[in-house]
Amino acid sequence: MIILKSPEEVRKIEKAGRIVAEVLQELKELSQHRYISPTGNALIQAGLGDKDQAFAELAKAFKERDRKLDFLKVSPFLDCLRSDPRFEDLQRRVGLPM
Repeated sequence: MIILKSPEEVRKIEKAGRIVAEVLQELKELSQHRYISPTGNALIQAGLGDKDQAFAELAKAFKERDRKLDFLKVSPFLDCLRSDPRFEDLQRRVGLPM
C-alpha cells in the first residue's frame, strides 16, 4: 500500500496515470495502421498490474503465433504472472517445458 504524504505526491501520481493512459491510447491507435506485438502489449499490461488484460494479450499472441512467446519462460517482465494458473496453461499450449 502506498501512503501519500502530500497533495504534490497525489498530483504526480495523477499525472503519471494520465501519461500512461495517453501512451496506451497511442498504441491502440497505432495498432490500427501497423502491427503491434500482443506480447509487447502483455508486457506493458503486466507492468501496470493488469493481469487479466496481460493474459488477454498473451492469448491473442498465442492465436497469432507471435514468436516472442518463445521468451515466455525467461522474461523477467512476466514474473508477476507466473503464479497464476493461466501462465502454466499458456506455457503448456506454447510447448515450453514446465
